[in-house]
Amino acid sequence: MEKGNRRVKRFALLCGIIILFIILGLKTRLGFAKIILQYSDHTPPVTPPARAAVYWQQLITQKTKGEVEFKNTFGGGLLGEAEIFRGVESGIADIAWYPVNPKDGFRLSTISLLPFLDWPSRRGALQIYEKLLSEFPPMKSEWDSVKILSISFMLPTHFHMVNPKKVLKFPSDIRGQKIITTGEHTEIIKALKAIPVEVPIGDWYTALERGVAQGALNHFGVAYTFGFLPLLKSHTVFGEGGINITPVFMIMNKSKWEKLPPEIKKVFDAPEIKYAWTNKMWELEETETLQKALDFCKEKQHTFVYLNSKEIKMWREAVKDIINQWIEENEKQKLPAKKLYERLLQLIEEQHRK
Repeated sequence: MEKGNRRVKRFALLCGIIILFIILGLKTRLGFAKIILQYSDHTPPVTPPARAAVYWQQLITQKTKGEVEFKNTFGGGLLGEAEIFRGVESGIADIAWYPVNPKDGFRLSTISLLPFLDWPSRRGALQIYEKLLSEFPPMKSEWDSVKILSISFMLPTHFHMVNPKKVLKFPSDIRGQKIITTGEHTEIIKALKAIPVEVPIGDWYTALERGVAQGALNHFGVAYTFGFLPLLKSHTVFGEGGINITPVFMIMNKSKWEKLPPEIKKVFDAPEIKYAWTNKMWELEETETLQKALDFCKEKQHTFVYLNSKEIKMWREAVKDIINQWIEENEKQKLPAKKLYERLLQLIEEQHRK
């Protein structure tokens, strides 16, 4: 009789274990299995944006108790910079950080690329940009095909000259100068009646050293990282916001986002996660790159010229054709470019008053 009872107990225990595994299996099938997200980064893993992305991912994995994990591909191994938006949109990658590119069809979202707007700071620019997205549906709708996870800005750009005695305070000071640059900055150089020199970033040192160019338009971080900052000994700083600033977005494939469980979506949308990538990237850029660059310049006794809002406005007036053309082209597409631009200037002025 006692043996029979032991057999019954063993059988009951075995049944209990089997039922437990069935329940766990059902839990997995009902959507609690690990979610693996493919992350693509066009920069090497040592860069501030890439390192900040890993930090952001770790926070998400912790907050979801391991339910969300990331598979990372760095250095453009999955998507090159020119392929990012379409690659995420089509699902080649689930997530990537993306510098806004007009070639992908963005119009109103490129407003921060306009020159000499006198942005108050990157953090102030982020607040303004988010406000514009909320106030102007046509601007927000440019992102309808993806999920925006986070927004940030690259370091602001400035002018840097080889000759320490060459000071750029007024627009007339740059006329006829050969300035090395890339992308949308070429039109800015032309509008200022200077001469754009376009070469790959890896060749900037040689071009500056050999006198092919007399100056450069970029941010301090790039000049320091690529090693040509020692050749540039005079710097014109256009306030906290620089000549212009490039908006960058952490974006996710829309279909992948819609399939996430509601509790996982809440983690991604929580403010402490939403701004974690931005805050970490800025911290790394400003402490490891920007500050080192500025310290180097001061140690070598470089010349610095700091322009105020009134002086920056003179430069904006000098390139007004670029701004007017941007407004006209977008207005032809029935987009509220003029109202957006006017609202932007209003918000910038309000930020400066704080």
